[in-house]
Amino acid sequence: MHMQPALFSESWARAWSEALNSSASYREAAASWRWPLVVVAEGSASWHLDLYEGRCRSIRQADEQDREECDYVISGPIGAWEEILGGDSAPLVAIMQGKLRLERGSMVKLTRYTAAAREMLQAAVRVSSTPARSESTGNGAASPSAADHASRKRTGFRTTSAGGLDRDSFPMQLYQKAKKLGIWNPADIDLSHDREDWKQLQPDERDVLLRLIAMF
Repeated sequence: MHMQPALFSESWARAWSEALNSSASYREAAASWRWPLVVVAEGSASWHLDLYEGRCRSIRQADEQDREECDYVISGPIGAWEEILGGDSAPLVAIMQGKLRLERGSMVKLTRYTAAAREMLQAAVRVSSTPARSESTGNGAASPSAADHASRKRTGFRTTSAGGLDRDSFPMQLYQKAKKLGIWNPADIDLSHDREDWKQLQPDERDVLLRLIAMF
């Protein structure tokens, strides 16, 4: 039976690098990325990735000098990385939530590479099996791997029907009641000043704001 390498081990890092270099999707999404990256898992290991134009030219264990000088450094506890590789969180969202820290680098620039970050994550998921999830649980059953967890289809989401919102539904009734009896109605907010502010933004500033808003 093929055993996946433990998360953040040397064999895992090599497999991740190989997965990146064999991914056409990552190569396309990161075609203009030209900065090395250090990934730090507190309580485990740190890795320096020499990333350039859609390729991982090398990967090695990072040291303190790398963390001080590398263009981009992302760090966090091993549990946060397990969450991300389990599909419970996206890297940039985890940074904004404080689960991960961007120690070095520009968040503005990073948000332009959400597709590349997603492809990097998928490559890591394909080679990952976190220690906690690969061990037996209390009832003797094996916990799912990060790859299994990420590929599991979610069924709890709901969307509006083709006919639009059901305004007779209980949540909508509560919303209407809150507007009537509450402090303010969102529809009453004057957004004209915001509209003028938006016009004053540079194209790259608008791009960053739209990408951040889309994450919510």
